Amino acid sequence: MTTYVYALQSIQKTYIYVGLTQNVQERFKRHQNGREKTTRSYRPFRIIFTEEYATREEARIREKYLKSGYGKEWIKARRAGVVELADTHGSGPCVRKNVRVQIPPPAYTIKH
Repeated sequence: MTTYVYALQSIQKTYIYVGLTQNVQERFKRHQNGREKTTRSYRPFRIIFTEEYATREEARIREKYLKSGYGKEWIKARRAGVVELADTHGSGPCVRKNVRVQIPPPAYTIKH
């Protein structure tokens, strides 16, 4: 079952949230509408990137890495254009085959 790892950045505060889901659009709506307690006080958000995985297990490994200090640094470096897409340094035990990374421009916000 296809699972996505995604990262959100608060537009108004210094906060990055990493999660996983099977439906990025619906999950993003939940965050934007304040239906997720963890992120409610950091709204509004923009999607920084999504990664697609064939299984939930692969996605969970990547999510755990991205939630770590090293993972957050990878996200920040990626946003700054420092890390190449093929860079797997520090990505943990996850094999990143068939991963599609989508990085919208900084002002990207999904409006519903």
